[in-house]
Amino acid sequence: MTNKNQLYWSLQFGGWALYTLVNYFSLPLFNLQLPYSGLYFILSGVIGILVTHYYRYVIKEYQWFQLTILKLVRNMLIGALAVTIFYFFALTFLDALLFVFAFFVFHIELSPPSISIDTYWAYFYLSMINVYAVFLLWSLLYFVFQYFENFQKAKYAQVVVQSQLKDATLLNLRNQINPHFLFNALNSIRSLTLIDIHKAREAVTLLSEILRYTLNSEQKKYVKLKDELSVVHDYLELEKIRFGQRLHYEINVDPVCNEIQIPPLMLMTLTENAIKHGISQLKNGGNVLIQANLSHTHLYLSVRNNGMLQEMQTELDSSGIGLQNTRQRLSMLYNNKAFFEIKQNEAETVTASIQIPLQL
Repeated sequence: MTNKNQLYWSLQFGGWALYTLVNYFSLPLFNLQLPYSGLYFILSGVIGILVTHYYRYVIKEYQWFQLTILKLVRNMLIGALAVTIFYFFALTFLDALLFVFAFFVFHIELSPPSISIDTYWAYFYLSMINVYAVFLLWSLLYFVFQYFENFQKAKYAQVVVQSQLKDATLLNLRNQINPHFLFNALNSIRSLTLIDIHKAREAVTLLSEILRYTLNSEQKKYVKLKDELSVVHDYLELEKIRFGQRLHYEINVDPVCNEIQIPPLMLMTLTENAIKHGISQLKNGGNVLIQANLSHTHLYLSVRNNGMLQEMQTELDSSGIGLQNTRQRLSMLYNNKAFFEIKQNEAETVTASIQIPLQL
């Protein structure tokens, strides 16, 4: 607000100072030499500042910004004419006071300008038109500035609303993911309690680490890849307790990728889908390979597992999680600059790939 007021007063003083100087130096064009002309034009500039400032108050008080374009143009034309008349009355009145003050107080004899009546009226009419044009221009610039400012405010408010909607959507997507793999993990532990109490205890420990990570990342948009890989490792160990020799996994990550930021639980979701919709559907189980590589522009993540894409696609679509969720989050977080793909590489091998831009 302070900067706005400073700009307003700077433009007021600067604009009327320029107007005063232009009028003062244009007097020779009319072969006109007014008594105390310098003081007269300084006075005209001061009156201009005061009149336009009050005019601004009227505009704001009567909410001209709420008017239609036609009504606004009408008000501008009439308003500029009204302030022009008021301006000349005020200037004439103060000019008379100045004359009286000079004559009776300082006893200065001021002779009227030696010009013809035609030249005087020509100067008067041109001055009226000039001042009217100045007030119209002032009105136009004021409204353009205000509309531009209101447009910027509306644009900012729209961005804020969109950001809030985006955050709410992302939170909803993340809330979909969390119970998804947690419930599966609990089901795995429940099965283990009937088979192997020792492994069930190990599974509870691993699950507690997963829960801790989930809670800590709840309010985060991004986490380090190494932190996500840690919880993925715990999850795979948890599932390995359940599947035994039916599950083999490998995590092959270039160390330079560890500090790169990724959306929380995204790699976890792909890994969980690989287990649930791929490995668990195979009688003899299979392998899961997680890889991460870095280029100058992108981080490349992939989760490869044994299985058939057509069967996985059916399972993923029926669950309501998985592919659509991943695509939505990537699209919103990276402004459609990230890439996600899942495809059948060869017989019974499916790869889910993500490309994340390093800079937006």
